[in-house]
Amino acid sequence: MTLIEEKFRQVKLKYILYNSLFLNLPFKGIYRTGTWLPIFEQICRETYQKGEDPIDAVERFFADYLPQIPEKDQDDLFFQFIQYIERQVVLFDSVEDASFEQINDVRAEAHSMS
Repeated sequence: MTLIEEKFRQVKLKYILYNSLFLNLPFKGIYRTGTWLPIFEQICRETYQKGEDPIDAVERFFADYLPQIPEKDQDDLFFQFIQYIERQVVLFDSVEDASFEQINDVRAEAHSMS
């Protein structure tokens, strides 16, 4: 494993650690969001690959998995999806930024070795 790969591995490990802690914080509906988001993501992938309308993905998700939930709750769930994804992006960005100097030093070392 190169020095650069090792530093990126460390960033990934920190992200996984902090993300697991993050998921255990008392955010409203985080369990529900974390459960439904991968299912919704899979439906979106399938819909996209078939060239279908994105609205079909949304309608299929709710018809297949949450047929009785009111529209307001559907909107709330999508808002929670967005919050969940934003938190993960911010977390990864923070971990990566915290390792910026180490990663750049490694790149300089690797570059000078060639």
